[in-house]
Amino acid sequence: KNPFFCTAGIGYDAFCADIFDKKTHGRGFLNYIKIVIFSIFKYIPQFTKFNGQGTEYFSITFGNANQFGNNAYITPDAHISDGYLDCTIIKKHPIYYDFALMYLLMSKKIRSSRYVEYYRATKFTLENTGKAKMHIDGDPLEVEDHNILIEVNEKSLSVTV
Repeated sequence: KNPFFCTAGIGYDAFCADIFDKKTHGRGFLNYIKIVIFSIFKYIPQFTKFNGQGTEYFSITFGNANQFGNNAYITPDAHISDGYLDCTIIKKHPIYYDFALMYLLMSKKIRSSRYVEYYRATKFTLENTGKAKMHIDGDPLEVEDHNILIEVNEKSLSVTV
């Protein structure tokens, strides 16, 4: 089990998190943006079964909160205390459309793309044929298990003031 607080996902965002984690560059927002832009040309969409349905995806992101950070709203309708996870699937798309997706991400309109599917539930399943790169709140992780369960662990965070 790998709990997360804000976002977790597989695909392009995990690919970028993995590159950023290798620390062959400086830290900070601008260096991350460079990685995001240059990685577009290196990343190859993947295939998985999402809740039992086969899909070719660019990224699949689960959000308890509505953004990655820095106002990039990947699950714009997510609410951290509603007991649900939101899921944004960005499907395989033409490379020239990536910049339109970036605009939609930053303007809270990612759901309006014809290449996006959006779900809300308490549990999701993924079935992969091989290893998958994943990120948990931006930290990369390689998952060797072919069956991945993402679910709400409601009221599990204790806050002391």
